[in-house]
Amino acid sequence: MLSWLATKIDRLFPAALATSGTPAFRDYAIEFTTPQFRISLWLGIITFASFGIWDVFGEDGGVMTTRFRFLVGCPVLVLFAVAASSQLARKYRELYVIGFSTTAVVVVFIIIILIDKELPFKINTGNATINFYLCAFFGFALLPFFVLDGLVFGLVVVAAHSILLYLYSN
Repeated sequence: MLSWLATKIDRLFPAALATSGTPAFRDYAIEFTTPQFRISLWLGIITFASFGIWDVFGEDGGVMTTRFRFLVGCPVLVLFAVAASSQLARKYRELYVIGFSTTAVVVVFIIIILIDKELPFKINTGNATINFYLCAFFGFALLPFFVLDGLVFGLVVVAAHSILLYLYSN
């Protein structure tokens, strides 16, 4: 019975697919996911800016939120997107992805605090949770994480969300 189960498992997970330990896998994965990574960076920036435009033309748009979004948040994220094609970004891809995602989480953290002060969307009514869920879903869906990078990103999002709820909820 166990040998039958072992052969079925071997068919489902053949040893030839376990190439992540080979030295050439990292280079292949980075080269294969480079277009996806660049599109993800620009899509994140466009989404972030479009929410800012929505705030500007909304009837109760916040001045501090808009200033921070367009004078700090967008330029920092654009710098990451422009530098993504550099040799440094290719050489240290995992750290670069973690750096971008952590910076984006910090920017979202600050934006949520500013939104709480200026707009009717308060942290204790679920605004922070929705924003961090969107950030986590976007990151896991589009950014080319390896397993440990994804775990670090998830921990950063959960930690930022927990800190924000601890500090600003009633």
